[in-house]
Amino acid sequence: MKIGITGVNGFIGSVTAERLLRAGHAVRGLVRTPGSSATRTPIETVKGDLTDPRSLEQFAAGLEAVIHCAARTSEGAPDARQSQAVNVDGTSALLAACRAAGCRRFIHISSQSARPENPTAYGHTKWLSEELVRSSGFSYTILRPSTVYGPGTRGLFWKMVHLTKSVRIIPVIGRGLEQFRPVHVDDIAFAIEACLQGPASLQHTYDLGGADVVTFGGFVQAIADCLGVSVRQIHLPVWACRLAAQLLSWMPSPPMTIDNIVGMEQLQSCDNGPAERDFGYKPRGLAEGLGQTLKG
Repeated sequence: MKIGITGVNGFIGSVTAERLLRAGHAVRGLVRTPGSSATRTPIETVKGDLTDPRSLEQFAAGLEAVIHCAARTSEGAPDARQSQAVNVDGTSALLAACRAAGCRRFIHISSQSARPENPTAYGHTKWLSEELVRSSGFSYTILRPSTVYGPGTRGLFWKMVHLTKSVRIIPVIGRGLEQFRPVHVDDIAFAIEACLQGPASLQHTYDLGGADVVTFGGFVQAIADCLGVSVRQIHLPVWACRLAAQLLSWMPSPPMTIDNIVGMEQLQSCDNGPAERDFGYKPRGLAEGLGQTLKG
């Protein structure tokens, strides 16, 4: 199958590309820099981004399926205009390019933050992007990963690993008792490939979490245990975190954002049942995943 991946240089996109290549698929990635690819195996690339409709037309030409991983995330300072331009308008432009090219299979990588009640720039625009996909007329599947971890150096997980290894002090928003299912990136890549293999997932939205339900504080402790170090968790009042996030919002990559805080408050133990039933999703446990990531 000829498959296109937006965000192919990102965490989920690069791992998914590697998996699909091993399975014998032809992969094309949308990249901002010509010739760049985070995959170890060379792939076809098209220069462009979600705000450039002409590049999306070139990207979509001849594809049988598209995996839409690219997004304006919550890692940087919140920017409602950019989030709208990338997550909503960009998704709309990509769908239009796929429609014109005759590509009708669309897998949309969303987020547990994509909820209609989420007021943040990231959560709100990811929800709107889902709505665009659902009303597109495409053969779609929407996947909502929980907090994703795995090999690499970017994202919330690796910030926590760095703090655990260095200062061994982890700031925790609130009491750290919110329950969720951290999920290994390889399990997300498995789910994406599985959805491409049959019709069971068509026109459905799925949660994707790991096998284990943990609290955020428990997640921090599990990382420390895997690294074999002692760590101290400093619990910060939510109001103080919100104030700090507002004061630090001028930074291009602040240590915390309002989106991060709202996301933490809305952490939830997602339901893997439908994904297990429809396409054999069997995520690994947290201890196994952390061991593979931090000791592999």
